[in-house]
Amino acid sequence: MSTITYIVKVASSKFEIDDASAPKLTFRDGDTYVFDQADSSNSGHILQFSITSNNSGGAEYTTGVTKAGTPGSAGAKTTIVTSGSTTDTLYYYSSGGGTHGEEFSNTGFNTTAAGILKPIVGADSTAEKWGPMVNHSIDQLSVHTPMSTTERDALTPAVGMLIYNSTIGM
Repeated sequence: MSTITYIVKVASSKFEIDDASAPKLTFRDGDTYVFDQADSSNSGHILQFSITSNNSGGAEYTTGVTKAGTPGSAGAKTTIVTSGSTTDTLYYYSSGGGTHGEEFSNTGFNTTAAGILKPIVGADSTAEKWGPMVNHSIDQLSVHTPMSTTERDALTPAVGMLIYNSTIGM
């Protein structure tokens, strides 16, 4: 599976993930997500996960999570390796309190019969949401993957590119 690295900064009491202020993020089971907290603005703010928004339930989610270094220093990062047993909806938040984070979930996509991950298009306020796709790779696609015309047509606008599939003679 893939490793996705996000650059984390803190501004206006929010985590900025790849320069977006507290974005909703989407994960895929089996991928590794590295939240790089080396930027000095992270000092005093360890990025953590919870099953409740801003850890309002008071319990940190630690399954598959490792932390390294001191936020604001070189090498500081929080890493989560997701799996089928990872809670479907998590929230990232700051150990220092406040409302720094947002949702981190695996809702908002389907897997086609050919094993292709396809976003469900929908409003941000619905269950059919897709977080920023920055740094996500489409490593599960292969020219050898059989794909129907319907699957190709559904996938093409979702990833913003035309995929040539020799098995359907395009």
